[in-house]
Amino acid sequence: MTDKLEDLVADELRRRAADADVPPLAVAHLIARGHEARRVRARRTLTVVAAVVAAALVTVVVAVGHSDDPGSTRPPGPAATPTGAPRTLSELPSGPPPRVVYSSGRTVHLSGRTVELPFVPDHLVPAGDAVLASSARGSVVWIDRATGATATLTTTAGSTPVATLTGGWVAWLKATKGSAIVVLVGVGSHGAIDERFEQRFPAKPSCCSDPFELNGIVGADQLIASMPSQQKAWSWSLETGGSSARPASSIQLLGGLGQQGITVIDHTLVLTDAAGGTTIAGLFNARIEAMADTNPFPIVPGGAGGQAVAYLDDGGKVRVGPFPGAAVGNHVFGFPQTGDPVTLFWDDATHVLLVYTIGSTRATIVRCAISTGSCERAAELGPAYAVEQ
Repeated sequence: MTDKLEDLVADELRRRAADADVPPLAVAHLIARGHEARRVRARRTLTVVAAVVAAALVTVVVAVGHSDDPGSTRPPGPAATPTGAPRTLSELPSGPPPRVVYSSGRTVHLSGRTVELPFVPDHLVPAGDAVLASSARGSVVWIDRATGATATLTTTAGSTPVATLTGGWVAWLKATKGSAIVVLVGVGSHGAIDERFEQRFPAKPSCCSDPFELNGIVGADQLIASMPSQQKAWSWSLETGGSSARPASSIQLLGGLGQQGITVIDHTLVLTDAAGGTTIAGLFNARIEAMADTNPFPIVPGGAGGQAVAYLDDGGKVRVGPFPGAAVGNHVFGFPQTGDPVTLFWDDATHVLLVYTIGSTRATIVRCAISTGSCERAAELGPAYAVEQ
């Protein structure tokens, strides 16, 4: 089957870009990631949906024109600014709004509709068919993507919430001083909580300089928490695979963390070193192990179910390449270099979002197509905003 997939990918590549050099595809890895990312929403048991060929072809589109040298693990040098690239945001054409959920003030924008919240969200977290809006004061609101219906899950969370791929499990830290307790709730239809657990972790946080952190959920069901000051991280399995699908009671100490911080983006483990370099990592036999060389800039995994990585280099250029980022390309995007702070997000499998924070009054979302590098203005935001991630 692997040979047939490689032949199919090669044929599609020749059709799309006859003169492009394409790095070898890790087909077995794409198959595993494609299966994992397309699990359908279920109440506690995840069913795999086979979509291997589609994931592989999307990754080919990402890779075309993006790798200077498939065999090199070093990031390429800065790309030249394209002739005629716009110098200001106003020169960009206007396009449709982002596909991901975003907010401006108390207004949340999703699927062509808006939802007004009683607070200004500081984070928007994907949760399957829903999105979670949270505030620094502890509120977590469940929002249905299709209808805009809302339900308050808690008003006393001690951290930003995290959720499984399906949104069936949602977790946050218990807001107790010196606590290392994770609250886990089972969320049913209409945002109703039908199960609740509290899990104490074997950590002893003291205060602000020695915090216990809830990092996120890796893959389908591995909740990750850590204490960076003690160079310790733990995992908690949220899916047992049995008919009850209750979370496992045991907490597993993970090896291999070292002096690195942990971030979970798109259910992918990202390690950050003291110099700001990032590495895509995975869990193997209760150890955290790097899956690619360290990149000197913050990597954002995403695209087709985590099949691509993107980052902004120190020259302000967007670079996109295949997961896990060993060969990141040199594609030039036609977006303005305004000098304003820019944050990078994924919008869908073939577009990235650049959020320009302009002073203290507003922000602009710019969408860029990774296949052509063309960019357009997607939304204008107020000073307080959040983008789903």
